[in-house]
Amino acid sequence: MALKFKEGVQLTATKAVNKILYAGDMAFAAFNKDCVVTSGRDGVHQVHSKHYTDEAVDMRRFHLEPDELDAVVKTLQGALGQDFDVVVEPTHIHLEYDPKGVKNG
Repeated sequence: MALKFKEGVQLTATKAVNKILYAGDMAFAAFNKDCVVTSGRDGVHQVHSKHYTDEAVDMRRFHLEPDELDAVVKTLQGALGQDFDVVVEPTHIHLEYDPKGVKNG
């Protein structure tokens, strides 16, 4: 299957976006489904949304059966790790980089 983009999607290739896209492509392909990105920086989001800092991506979910959705979400979370959130919304899957720990550098 393929990684596809809804017309008008605007993305900047950050490390977070690249990791999300790779994980999405692999997770959806496991079920022979296309991974369709529906939103990046484009669209209307909450004021402080990570979409506006190129740290969030939305993916289509309506073409997944309920058991496939659960498995895709679990696969996405496993591939992305604890520094990413995977949230099932009514119309899409929202994925964002959201580090939980404080890193001393």
